[in-house]
Amino acid sequence: MFKKIMFPTDFSATSNRIYSYIESFKDIGMEEALLVHVVDTREGADIRDRSLWATESLSKEKEALEAAGIRTKTIILAGIPFVELNNTAEKEDVSLVILAAHGKSMIERMFLGSVTEKLIYHSKKPALIEKRALLEGYNKESMLTVMKDTFRHVLYPTDWSDCAKDVLVRLKSFKEFGTEMITVLHVMDTRHLKYHTESRIEEFERIDIEKLNEVEAELKGYGFNVKVILTVGRPFAEIKRAARESDVTLVAMGVHGKGFIKEMLLGSTAEKIAKHAFKPVLLLSHIDE
Repeated sequence: MFKKIMFPTDFSATSNRIYSYIESFKDIGMEEALLVHVVDTREGADIRDRSLWATESLSKEKEALEAAGIRTKTIILAGIPFVELNNTAEKEDVSLVILAAHGKSMIERMFLGSVTEKLIYHSKKPALIEKRALLEGYNKESMLTVMKDTFRHVLYPTDWSDCAKDVLVRLKSFKEFGTEMITVLHVMDTRHLKYHTESRIEEFERIDIEKLNEVEAELKGYGFNVKVILTVGRPFAEIKRAARESDVTLVAMGVHGKGFIKEMLLGSTAEKIAKHAFKPVLLLSHIDE
C-alpha cells in the first residue's frame, strides 16, 4: 500500500531527525524513499547556492539510506514549497507523504508549520503527520523501535460519513503493517443533540451502537482485536482525549472535501486533530472508484 514514500525536508531539526529512522518504514512496505527539498523563491535567497547546498546534503542522506538497502531518489526544486511538493507527489505518484510536525515541546501546543498545513490542505495523497520526531530524548536506536510500532494500535474515529467509510476500507489491509488493535470511536456531537428530545437522542444512541457493533464484527473478521467507544461531547476534544488517555499509536482519519480533482478541504475536526493531537495522525483522502 505504501510502497513509494515521499519525505519533504526543510532541513529543520525535526525534518532531519526523521531521516535517521526512515528505514523503519520498510516495515509498512516501503520500497522507495523520495527525499525532496524546495528552495523557497519568496525568501530572496540565492537559488543556485541553496540548491547546490541542498543537493549535497540530500546526497549524503541518500548514500546512508541506500547503504541500508533502501532505494532512494532525491529531488531539489525551486518555487513555493507546498505547491511544488504537491505537484511532485502527484507526478511521482507517491503512495504516502511523511510530514514532520514543528513545535517547542510535546507538552505545549503542537504546531504543524505553515508549509505542512498548506500541504495537507491541498494534498490528494495520504499524509502521515509524525509528531514523535519532536522528542529530543530519543536516539536513533530507540526511535527505530518506536517507529516500528506506529501502526500497532490504531484509533479510528468515525462520523459514519463516506470519507470515514473510505478509511474503514483501508484499515482492513493494515494487518500487513503490524496492526494488532483498532479502537473505533464515535462521538455523539452535543452541538447537534441539543436540538432533539430525550427520546430522539436515545434512538440516535441505539442506532450508533448498532453501527459500532457492525464495524466491530467486520474488523474482527479480518483478524483485528477491536474496541468500540461511544461517547458524547465535542468530536475534536473526545478524539484528542481518546488518543491521549489510551495506548493508541496512530490516529487514522478521513478528510472531507468536494472536487477531489481540484483542491482538498480538510474537515475542521481532522484539521484540529492533525494540528494538536500528541500521537501521529494519518490523513486518508477519498478513494477514487
